[in-house]
Amino acid sequence: MRCRMKGQASCIARLFALVWVPILLLLLLLPLLCSFYHHHHHHNHHHHYYYYYCY
Repeated sequence: MRCRMKGQASCIARLFALVWVPILLLLLLLPLLCSFYHHHHHHNHHHHYYYYYCY
C-alpha cells in the first residue's frame, strides 16, 4: 500500500512536470522572443497582439 502511494505520488509529480516545465520555459523564452521580434520587425505593425503581449 505504501509503495503504491509512493508510486502514485511520483507519477503525479511526473505529470505535473510534463505540464509545467514547457509552460515555464515558454514564459522564460517569451521576453527573448519579444526582443527578437522587436529587433527584426520594427517596420511590421500588422501583429498588434505581439506588442500588447510583449509590453
